[in-house]
Amino acid sequence: MTSEQLPPYIEYGALATAPGPLLCERARLYCFFLKADHARVQELCDRVLSEPAGGAVRYRVSRVAPVVLSLGTIGGLRSLHPGHAGRGSAFEPEAAIWVPVIAQRLVDGEYVDRRLAIFMPYIWVDDPIAFAAGREVYGFAKTQGWIGELGDPRLSAGAGALPDPPAELALDVYGTTEYHEGAELGRTRLITIRRAEARRSIDPIAPGASGDTLSGLVDHFHAGLRPEAADAASAPPAAPALERDEPDEPDEPVRRSIRSRIEGLRATTASVTGFLTEQTIHHVFLKQFRDAAHGDRAVLQQVVEARSSVVPGTLAWRRLRGSYEIGIESLVTQPLSAELGIELQSTVRHAFVAEFGFAMDPGEVVWSST
Repeated sequence: MTSEQLPPYIEYGALATAPGPLLCERARLYCFFLKADHARVQELCDRVLSEPAGGAVRYRVSRVAPVVLSLGTIGGLRSLHPGHAGRGSAFEPEAAIWVPVIAQRLVDGEYVDRRLAIFMPYIWVDDPIAFAAGREVYGFAKTQGWIGELGDPRLSAGAGALPDPPAELALDVYGTTEYHEGAELGRTRLITIRRAEARRSIDPIAPGASGDTLSGLVDHFHAGLRPEAADAASAPPAAPALERDEPDEPDEPVRRSIRSRIEGLRATTASVTGFLTEQTIHHVFLKQFRDAAHGDRAVLQQVVEARSSVVPGTLAWRRLRGSYEIGIESLVTQPLSAELGIELQSTVRHAFVAEFGFAMDPGEVVWSST
């Protein structure tokens, strides 16, 4: 559907949302690599992204690339849309779960890779416009959360070493431990992160574990982050072998299948190259709204993808030394363990802090229910 076919968005009442594209002056994220259950993560991606679209698109989870938990702040976030530019910016504390996936499309009955993407099934913010606009405009799964004071990254930009996280990082959410008639939702703790006591048996991280490019970050954490190490389910399928009694020239359906697979390989390679060299990331969301008359049905569902890119010259990252103890409370309203298989208690030794500015393009609807 073209923009001319869409009705105009009616601005009225209090400011609640802002459209893309978006620009962030500078963000600071503390990121921790978590172990998750591959099968559960894949089931969630299938249920949220593939099944609503009837299998027209699919998102495959790598067995190698880890799930990432981030907590941080986004400073100077503003809309660049002509109707909203010049209205000011917002400061947004944010926590999120990042899941690397391979986006695929159905071609002639076979799934062909399109690009590397990020699915974010959980995002917590305490800014009301970020909350509403994230869900309404793109489809970010944003809900209410509080992570405490982490400082404004714009105030220390270019000042030298990136700061360590505070002694305790915490995320409070709006939720409850269980559902029952007398249950009341309210602010409660979900995640607590504390620096573990140093042990002499653990070798310190070598000096110089820092950089200013995504490719350097991936190289340092290659065992967990290298996109080309994706599992066979994510990799482009091999072309089918031809039987010996078949003619040398494959028939047209086989040629189409081979061409589609080659195109998929090229698309994924280009996406990985863009991630590493151009520092661009594609995100995927399920944008949906409940029907007013039938609350268990959706009046609209869309699978949306959007590209974000690091502002050139702004990225700096540093590996965090030592290890961190991460505790997750069992809340029925935020079922991290049930949906992702994340352990409620874990020790994480792979973590880093990053600061950067970023731009986010308007979204692209890759499937819609209407």
